[in-house]
Amino acid sequence: MEKFIVEGNQPLSGSIEPAGNKNEALPVLAAVVLATETVKLFNVPDILDIHSMCGLLEDLGIEVERIGPNAYSFNPSSLKHHDLKPDKASAIRGS
Repeated sequence: MEKFIVEGNQPLSGSIEPAGNKNEALPVLAAVVLATETVKLFNVPDILDIHSMCGLLEDLGIEVERIGPNAYSFNPSSLKHHDLKPDKASAIRGS
């Protein structure tokens, strides 16, 4: 969709917050392993693929904390280097 066309005599005002998108969030979550400091992410969708990715990050030693609705904190200071569990990794269906 390129644009919205609004017809009528009433002026519009206000703001909206777009919903989080898993295909945008998953690569950002993966990038947490490259961080050297705590990372906080907001507007993260509350869906199974995100929960699965958080589980993978925890398996790697990253501390994952839910700090609010659709908000997470990731502390990579305890990152361990080992292989991901294939069954968990294959459960994520990102594009």
